[in-house]
Amino acid sequence: MDFWGEGHPVRQRVRATLAADYAEITSLARDRLHISRSIDETAQDFDRSNRIGLTLANEQDACTGYALGWVAGGTAEITEIAVSLDSSGCGYGRMLLSAFVAMAGKRHAEEVHLEVRADNKAAIKLYLKEGFTAVGRRKAYYSDGSDALLYSLGLS
Repeated sequence: MDFWGEGHPVRQRVRATLAADYAEITSLARDRLHISRSIDETAQDFDRSNRIGLTLANEQDACTGYALGWVAGGTAEITEIAVSLDSSGCGYGRMLLSAFVAMAGKRHAEEVHLEVRADNKAAIKLYLKEGFTAVGRRKAYYSDGSDALLYSLGLS
């Protein structure tokens, strides 16, 4: 899947995640999602059989974003989705989200779930625009006391 982001000069595509991406994904997880883990822990997260791991890559095939989740029993869950600061705001998050949903459907998921920080307005706007609906709230879910909002998308 190739895509040119609006106002962004670099061509990006979504592809399967490779072991060569793990260092950059570890860095993106830390910087964009505040998730601290080692490269080995990232590898373990991506290398499970029920996982969907997607990488946003530029023309030099360098990782500029990623999506991670799983599919089991007809349900998919997006556990992480992040785009580098340089690629933010250009439609690449939407591209990753769409690719994840398509992959989940190919793996026979009937619904996709995710959670998002209640103060992440840009992500919430994207999820709503892509057809997700709010289904719940986890009060003080994050370590800083922020709430998590739960969203779901039915797949036909």
